Order: sequence, then C-alpha cells, then structure tokens
Amino acid sequence: MNASTAAESSALRRVLGRFVTGVTVVTALDGEGNLHGLTANSFTPVSLDPPLVLVCVNLRTRSYGALLQKGRFAIHILSREQGAIARAFASSGGDRAGICGWQVNARGYPILDKYHAVLECRLEREHHAGDHAILIGRVENLVNGAEGDGPLVFYGGRLFGLDEAACQA
Repeated sequence: MNASTAAESSALRRVLGRFVTGVTVVTALDGEGNLHGLTANSFTPVSLDPPLVLVCVNLRTRSYGALLQKGRFAIHILSREQGAIARAFASSGGDRAGICGWQVNARGYPILDKYHAVLECRLEREHHAGDHAILIGRVENLVNGAEGDGPLVFYGGRLFGLDEAACQA
C-alpha cells in the first residue's frame, strides 16, 4: 500500500465511522468442530422472500475459511452489555472458544450464550469485492434475546449501547 492509498484508506475509515451501525459477531465451526468468529458491523438484510442477509468479511481474517468450510454460520446481533465480547472477537489471534460462553445448538450452529438476536444462516452466495468477501446467507432460524436490552452500536470508532427507550422511539 503506498502513502496516498494509506491516507485515502484512513480518510475513508474516518468518514465511514460517521455512519452508525449495529455490531454483530459471526460464528462458525471448522471441520474439527473448533469455534471461529469475528466482529462485523457490515451486516445488512437483503431480502424477506427468500430470507437473505449479508455480512462482509475481510479475506485475510482467520475465520473467513471456516465460514466457507461448512457453509453455515450464525450472526449474533449484540446487546449493549457486550462491548468486551465485540472487542475480543475483533482482535487478531487468541482462542475464540474462551471469549464467552457458547454451545452448539440442536441444528449444529455455534451460538453465544447471550445476544440481542441471532440469525442462523446457510451460505447462499459469496462475492469478492476488494479486500472483503460479501457472504449472503439464507436465514434458516431466528431467535430474539432478552426483552428490555438495547443493542450495541458502533460510531466514530467507539462501541456503546442504546437503551430500550431510544429503541422504542
């Protein structure tokens, strides 16, 4: 990356940081049943019929291969108290299984013990765009977390929670 590209990348990151996004953790199991996961704020609903969502994943992340390997992943929309979990899954290296409690559910998806909501997805399509892959998942199951707990959001390089009153407005 040359100096002008680095400066442009930094400027783009600052501008994109002015857009409020939700925060998700995407989890998948590899062929040996090991947990892989990453924090992603680039998550979007695509279609209601069929039910499709997308998440963008850096091609260089350790979890990228695991997300493709079995073609199944869970997208956890985090609650406002889960900033530490978001930061841990965003860090490079480390054992994902030790970040927080989780289990494999009856449908074979790795699900965190706590979340605001979770979508269980089967990989429908993958598109490469620059240094990221756009993974389109067909939603196979939805689960809402505890009522009264607001979501975790990302803005200006910071994570913070919205309270339930702000979400009801």
